[in-house]
Amino acid sequence: DVKLEQVYAQVSERLQRVQDFMIEAEVFFNAPQSYDEKSINKAWKPETPEIIQAWLDLMSGIDDAKWNHDDLKSASSEFLESRNLGFGKLALPLRVAITGGSTGPDLFHTIALLGKVETVVRVKNALEKLAS
Repeated sequence: DVKLEQVYAQVSERLQRVQDFMIEAEVFFNAPQSYDEKSINKAWKPETPEIIQAWLDLMSGIDDAKWNHDDLKSASSEFLESRNLGFGKLALPLRVAITGGSTGPDLFHTIALLGKVETVVRVKNALEKLAS
């Protein structure tokens, strides 16, 4: 399976035992059911929902053929530059929305492997759940 090989490539450096694969790779197969409180406190600021929603609106318009690490990272960088925002204003809250926490494989590789539909669903769920 090509996706499994790509997932392995993203998590392999973090593995010490074979059993670690499912722990490290879970983010690629299961959407977060909850969000790490410490990560939320660090990442989720009053302006975060607006930034994340604007990013999501932009990413939703990206052609499927450009849904890859390099194009996603480039589009995100342009988005941040256009708003005079640093990378941390997007990356950490987005990681929390996508993974439920503040650690994991490269964010844009993760988003690319999840695909547009799953990414949109996860971000919308986070915006909804973390708004309250």
